[in-house]
Amino acid sequence: MNLRVTVLIDDEKDMLKGIIAEHSTGKNRADALNKALELLNSKLPKNAEVVDFEVGTYVTPVTRRAYGVAVAVYNVPIGRKNFSEFTTGERSISLSVF
Repeated sequence: MNLRVTVLIDDEKDMLKGIIAEHSTGKNRADALNKALELLNSKLPKNAEVVDFEVGTYVTPVTRRAYGVAVAVYNVPIGRKNFSEFTTGERSISLSVF
């Protein structure tokens, strides 16, 4: 199976952007897809806004094993904090970025 993702990113919105892709095996297509969706949902950041998603299943011809695939594109609003609210470790990281 090949998977290609093309994403147009709107840099006007001040949000963290991301893509998550998960796959899983199962007894049948529905079981495999449900497991893949559970994995994907568990890895989505808190307060994430899903912009788009795609799900699919396939079965291998020889082994008849079912696979589920789920891909999500998301945005997460950036929570602004005052500089004094950051820990020392967070301050070091934020200063090195700028």
